Amino acid sequence: MKRFDVLPTEENIYKTYVENSIGRVHDVDSFVSIINSMEGGCSIAIDSSWGNGKTFFVKQAKMIIDAFNPNNPFSDSENGKKILGLWEKNHSKNPIEIEPMITSYFDAWEHDDDDDPLLSIVYEIMNENYCLTNIPNKRDWTDILANIAETVTSRNISNLVESAKGRDLFENIKGNIELREQISSFFNSLLPENGNKLIVFIDELDRCSPVFAVKLLERIKRYLLNDSVVFVFSINQLELQHTIKRFYGEELDACRYLDRFFDLRIELPELDLGNYKNTFGIPDLMNLRERTCIEFAKYTHMSLREMSKYFQISRKATYAVTDKKDKSHLSVIDMNTERLLFSVITPVAIGLRMMNLDEYNKLINGTSPEWLINFLFRGSLFGKVVGMLTEDNIEPKLDVDISSEDARNKVVFMYSYLFNHKDDPDYGQEITFGRVTLSTEYKSKIIEAANMASKYSDIEQ
Repeated sequence: MKRFDVLPTEENIYKTYVENSIGRVHDVDSFVSIINSMEGGCSIAIDSSWGNGKTFFVKQAKMIIDAFNPNNPFSDSENGKKILGLWEKNHSKNPIEIEPMITSYFDAWEHDDDDDPLLSIVYEIMNENYCLTNIPNKRDWTDILANIAETVTSRNISNLVESAKGRDLFENIKGNIELREQISSFFNSLLPENGNKLIVFIDELDRCSPVFAVKLLERIKRYLLNDSVVFVFSINQLELQHTIKRFYGEELDACRYLDRFFDLRIELPELDLGNYKNTFGIPDLMNLRERTCIEFAKYTHMSLREMSKYFQISRKATYAVTDKKDKSHLSVIDMNTERLLFSVITPVAIGLRMMNLDEYNKLINGTSPEWLINFLFRGSLFGKVVGMLTEDNIEPKLDVDISSEDARNKVVFMYSYLFNHKDDPDYGQEITFGRVTLSTEYKSKIIEAANMASKYSDIEQ
């Protein structure tokens, strides 16, 4: 079974940019243009909530910058050439010439266990740019690192710190050459022959421990700021403020504290759900399950990562009923009942279990129909459901009066009979309500389907 989330692999970074399946090509291009126009060094914060595509955003920006640097092997690759061609096409009316720049990507969370982030960052920059062509003596890099630690033997920088055998690492360096000068010397070995600027992308900082996050920010400000270096931090500003407060105390003004480190803060725009849904095979002409999922994602303000998981789980959980063309293997209840149970109620149950466990428990325990009613009061989706609960034979209308007390009562009755039937005199019996057949047994079918444990599921899809 495939993963439910879309990982930021090189292939996915490239594909989602070329196909614009997240709908952010314009935003990424604009950000690259901003970096290109920067004069001098600075620090930029890309702010967005968790799971909203920050890693995709910064890695796509890095990919474009690498494609424009002739000293980077990626620029001469097939994908690099396609990126350049696409950029030229997208900016044909207003051409933008991107100067050669060097990049480095640093996953702060991945290095959270390292003893000192400064060593980790410098090593990652060296490691990633070792392939650049115009560096006359790369052995100097080892000398620079040797002055920071005893040796470079692995990617795990904590081993380097351990090799210092308990000595004050920074005190040891000061006895030789000032650390700031050491790092400046390293930057000079990269620039300008290989690029006019160095762009360092720092990702996942808000997920790090408070000690590591604070130390990273302060190490960068103290030792790494340079007129030729741009730092790009992808963060959740609110979560990072909580992290800072856990380190310094709740009384600290964390927002003003972070202003010391970020010269510019850019809020990542909302996702273009119209484009993104096509990534998961959701067509423009959607079936009822797909429409429910889209409406649910909008209603609960799902992140990119959450939508990725939700769309796929919902499809797999109800595939045999909602998507599979051949339904002859099913014991069909009836068409409208199946559509109601597995194209509307089950996707809502799956989504609520992901986004709001309290409301999910209320839903399946029959204690409150309010969340379901409020969600269904969404135009065409509400009209579809009320239409199925209406006793006429006409196609469900899209212009149902959502303020109608009768329409609301129909939804409440449907919900109560499915989920809260303890006091019903007809408990255990099937009843026909409008154009659907309701039974108290269907609650277990919904829960089984939501758990992908029923005959309606197809985990291979």
